[in-house]
Amino acid sequence: MIFCSDGSSVVSGGQESWSLVAGGDVCPIGRVEQILLSGGSEVLMGADLVRTLRDADLTLLNLESPVCATESPIRKTGPNFIASPLMLPPLKAAGMDIASLANNHVMDQGVEGLASTLEQLRNCEIHFHGAGLTHQQARRRLRLEICGKHVSFINVAEGEFAQCLENGAGAARLEPVLTCAEIARAREDCEIVIVSVHAGNEYQPFPSPYIQRLYRHFVDAGADLVLGHHPHIPQGIEKYARGLIIYSLGNFLFDYAGHVGKTCTRIGFLVRIGFDDSNICSIRAIPFRQRDDATVRQLSREQLPIFADYLNAVSEPLSSEDGLRALWEQQVRQLFQSTYQPLFETHYQALVKPLNIDTLASCVFFNLFRCEAHNEALKTAFRLMHESRFEEDAEARMRIDAVLEILEKLVNSD
Repeated sequence: MIFCSDGSSVVSGGQESWSLVAGGDVCPIGRVEQILLSGGSEVLMGADLVRTLRDADLTLLNLESPVCATESPIRKTGPNFIASPLMLPPLKAAGMDIASLANNHVMDQGVEGLASTLEQLRNCEIHFHGAGLTHQQARRRLRLEICGKHVSFINVAEGEFAQCLENGAGAARLEPVLTCAEIARAREDCEIVIVSVHAGNEYQPFPSPYIQRLYRHFVDAGADLVLGHHPHIPQGIEKYARGLIIYSLGNFLFDYAGHVGKTCTRIGFLVRIGFDDSNICSIRAIPFRQRDDATVRQLSREQLPIFADYLNAVSEPLSSEDGLRALWEQQVRQLFQSTYQPLFETHYQALVKPLNIDTLASCVFFNLFRCEAHNEALKTAFRLMHESRFEEDAEARMRIDAVLEILEKLVNSD
């Protein structure tokens, strides 16, 4: 797809009858929590973004934290987030209609934290999908009628510590065959099917070929729109067959110390999708920047063409199988050396003395081999080694660096 300088693109010539605004990861902790409680949503997000959220017929955000008053952290790698129930009323007032819950943090405070989250969302009259106290509940689609149209929302996540085990509590598992079957069933009684997916490799500007194939399969099964989040960086947008795929919306409201120094996490975008009677007719990306004080502000008119350049640069390779594969393989080379190799070096004893494995090492390796994104990256890395192709691809590295430099420019611009 080609995006104009204001982030807009016409998908078809239809007349809009209703609109959806979707945003990426919302984790109302830290300074986000403080600002939201002391100053309200407009102080946190600015009037323009709040207006965008409120003006849509429906607004969908990924709630990436349990909402509860009591801590009961599970054993896992990474942080255990917890957000105060006081966060939900101001988010509701700002326009949040639907919370997608299938993500890798919804179970951070255990079953009790998840149960509280579901209760708090019901109390605030915010629709939700993607998590439940059984896997059957977690997979239950959300079906709404909007402007006379029946719309189904499906939400799944890759396997990490929040994912349902067997029929236990947690996030709906990203099972490709099952998810495609659910999309096809939803297609039978709804005019529009929207799938939200929490998946992919963090901080990478381009999705893996596996993710692209998977999201395209969702469209082939009947999805009109696939919304991706989790990578904490904006990725490209692709018009595929009858559907639209947004690979990653990036962060929205997320103040986390682990993101410090990662410029890519400070640029994200809302997407406004216009629907006619039965199809997507328009799309507009509404980018914003997280400032040093954790508030977010819509990019200025002067900055919009720079973001449009970025969006076009990360979207263009999606039309080339060979081009995307080359970029993915280079990302894997860098990921292996920066992330996976240090983990293997730190926890290698677990591989030779499994009976004496320590708690952290067991969590690390369980996550690496269970999570599809990590699994795909490791398989690619070892394939490149097997093929004697682990040397850096200079051209691909240059393209990756070029798009990251655009984000750096946006973060540092006034």
